Amino acid sequence: KVIGGIFQAMWNMFLITPDVIFSKGGHGAFPTVVAAAILRIPLVIHESDAVPGKVNKFSGRFAKRIGVAFIGAAAFFPKNKVALVGIPIRKRILGGNRDIARDNLQTGGDLPIISITGGSQGAGRLNDATLGVLKELTEHYEVIHQTGAKNFQDVREEASIILEFGHKERYHAFGFLDEAGLRDFYVISDLIISRSGGSSIFEIAAWGKPSILVPLHNSAQDHQRKNAYEYAAAGACIVIEEQNLSPHVLFAEIKKVLDNPELMKKMRESAQKFS
Repeated sequence: KVIGGIFQAMWNMFLITPDVIFSKGGHGAFPTVVAAAILRIPLVIHESDAVPGKVNKFSGRFAKRIGVAFIGAAAFFPKNKVALVGIPIRKRILGGNRDIARDNLQTGGDLPIISITGGSQGAGRLNDATLGVLKELTEHYEVIHQTGAKNFQDVREEASIILEFGHKERYHAFGFLDEAGLRDFYVISDLIISRSGGSSIFEIAAWGKPSILVPLHNSAQDHQRKNAYEYAAAGACIVIEEQNLSPHVLFAEIKKVLDNPELMKKMRESAQKFS
């Protein structure tokens, strides 16, 4: 399939005759990168993570210019080709109004708001840890929880049982958030708990929000863990390794941040500086 893909890519490049090819890496990009090298079409690549994937490492040999999101990734490429460019952020998820966001997400009161997301697909370990201390969380905070569409029904039902005699009104579960929903999610948050994909980190940083990151333990080249620790080195987040993630560890780290205004201020400033 790869060999066939290379010939197919070469034929398409011959028909299109592009002036330049831009690649983000991944297995699907490989045939086109090879075609670019054979046909000597200028190649530009971008790496979103602190550790490049295999295809981007390979592509770096032929690329004219290489953009990296994390400074650590620059070490894997020729110095004269690399530029630290970050990751473009969708303008539609920036801006917004806190009062309007409160109405849209149906939050109320003056309690700090914790926003939890495992991305559009959700994250089972994050969901389980959240549910494990949901009663304690809603005694002190409001919680916005993006569960992932496939997990939504199960999480909502379990949360309803946990909070039967608690503060149901302080827990807000969503299966999926579109761009407008994400804008509200970010603008209203006091603390964000998330995985540590490159795009997620740069969105959090663009908003200047304190965060707790839980890297996916089996991510390719362990890139999520390395992303998280490079961001943590900037002072913008706390990292919990997935194997250490338990409900009570999560709750302790949340309290550590939200009960310390000076720490929150430093994390906000560090996130803005990183962005």
